Amino acid sequence: MSAFSAQDQSHRRHYRQRLDMAAANRSLLLRRQRPPPRGWQLSVRQWPLWVTLAAVLLILVNRGLVTYVWELTDAMASASASAESKGPGRREASVWAPMLRNRGAVPPDRFPPLSSLVDREGDENSHLRPAADVSFLLDFAIIGFAKSGTTTLARYLSALGVSILPGENCQLVVNKTARLVRHLYGTLPHDDRPDRMPRGLKCPQDASSDLSLPNYRRYFPRAKLIIGIRSPVSFFESFYNFRAVNNPWTEMLPASKLARRCIPGSLGICGWRASFGDFLYKFGKTPGTDEERELLELNLERVGGVGNIFLYELGQLADSDEARARRFRQDLGAFLGLEGEMPPIPHINTAGRFDYIEPWREEIQERKIDICDEDFVRSVLLDKAQRTSKWIRRYFLNSSEVFVSSPEYLEDLLEGWMTDGCAP
Repeated sequence: MSAFSAQDQSHRRHYRQRLDMAAANRSLLLRRQRPPPRGWQLSVRQWPLWVTLAAVLLILVNRGLVTYVWELTDAMASASASAESKGPGRREASVWAPMLRNRGAVPPDRFPPLSSLVDREGDENSHLRPAADVSFLLDFAIIGFAKSGTTTLARYLSALGVSILPGENCQLVVNKTARLVRHLYGTLPHDDRPDRMPRGLKCPQDASSDLSLPNYRRYFPRAKLIIGIRSPVSFFESFYNFRAVNNPWTEMLPASKLARRCIPGSLGICGWRASFGDFLYKFGKTPGTDEERELLELNLERVGGVGNIFLYELGQLADSDEARARRFRQDLGAFLGLEGEMPPIPHINTAGRFDYIEPWREEIQERKIDICDEDFVRSVLLDKAQRTSKWIRRYFLNSSEVFVSSPEYLEDLLEGWMTDGCAP
């Protein structure tokens, strides 16, 4: 009996140990599966309700804030107009008043979802949806040429309230249209009203790029194009000195080696980039006869199928004739569909970033060139200038799709390209 009791007690102890181990495992399992304290967390069933309420609240706040800002802008414009009517000593009329007044409430966003235009990832043209129409995203582009006032115009239009992408956006140069579409879609306002501000960008390389014009024709065929030109001789000097000032750590090649094609180490400076007539020929705005091609050099292929062009010469941005300068501004505004008085265009100095640093100033000045000292380069560029001047005046300005301001004055400026400014 005592042996049976000892065995029974052993079984009992073993059974209790197994029960304790099972209870411990069950407690550990429950502790792992137990949800954390509720606090501010929401159940799965509550998420749709709270997300809907948050979205409605965000829309109401956004509509109210933007409307308030526009109303405040209108009030400031009205106050400015009131102050201007007080007689002598009044300030110049603000361009904001006629352009921003009567905008009304914020319109609903009727833009298609971005996912219907481009793939989620990828920047190249192939990542655009095959049937997507992205032309509504871009109304105009400042596309050339370098050192011809493109930065001045871009900042001027931005100051007027025009929707223009900041900086230079040259995605079309490298066939990255999908990236440009994302940038336009995500940066500029989603406003599709007829009286909205135009949407634009700046890329001085587009006019000479082999890829940009086909991309404009395919994706933005109605975008209006603004192109600035200057004498190839002064262009080369300005561009060379711009690079010299902004790249003080880079050795500049002699100008005599850069008269024709761009070569390694040229920093993009070469006579080829001053072939403005050849690049303008690609737009397909002229008949393309053998006679006009005799004035061209590069034998480039015509693209065509792009929007209207507003052409200006750099001298028109700093015209001392006030009446003619005002007409230029109004013609530019009319080309873009802007209303109201256009204020004077301020000069923006983009010469360099380092020439104000005292230790480098003298060295930088020595890196610059005077085109009158570069006889060989100047002779090559002068020939380009004369060819381009003749071709623009005889053919390009006669196109119904090319718009200019003060045609007589523009022709006088182009006539000035025919002579050597360094001649005694």
